[in-house]
Amino acid sequence: WTLHTIVERFSVDLIPYDPATLQPPQLRKFHASTLRWPLISRELDKRRARNYRGVLFADVRDTAFQSDPFGAMLTTQQVFYGFNGVESRTIGECGWNGGWIRDCFGEAKRRKLASKPIVCSGVSIATFEEGRLYAAQMAEVVSDAQFAPCERNG
Repeated sequence: WTLHTIVERFSVDLIPYDPATLQPPQLRKFHASTLRWPLISRELDKRRARNYRGVLFADVRDTAFQSDPFGAMLTTQQVFYGFNGVESRTIGECGWNGGWIRDCFGEAKRRKLASKPIVCSGVSIATFEEGRLYAAQMAEVVSDAQFAPCERNG
């Protein structure tokens, strides 16, 4: 399949962006896994009136569909489903995740979360409004100037 075939067959909206125009400016240096949140938040805000049933946040490398991903999970209630990441260790046992939390939010926050499981943002599914609010909250955190020094590959 070519990109053009996929876009046509599944009515995909391709949304180009120019990193040089991103605001606030510190976003221009961020890895795509971090900078996706302000971009997703902006696009979901633009699409509020379209009455989408749900939103699936997924890294392309993590994604394969065997049927409608929204069919079994979304009901009339507002829901958000996130999925655990590395289940074999906690945030405190993981140098990458624990270090990231320490660098971004301080040692006290790392200690508070040390016994918690690692939850990845790579795959999540939600009703549209809950997904929009999640993306807005993620965008707010990563767009804060205090976040810039600790940004490292999402």
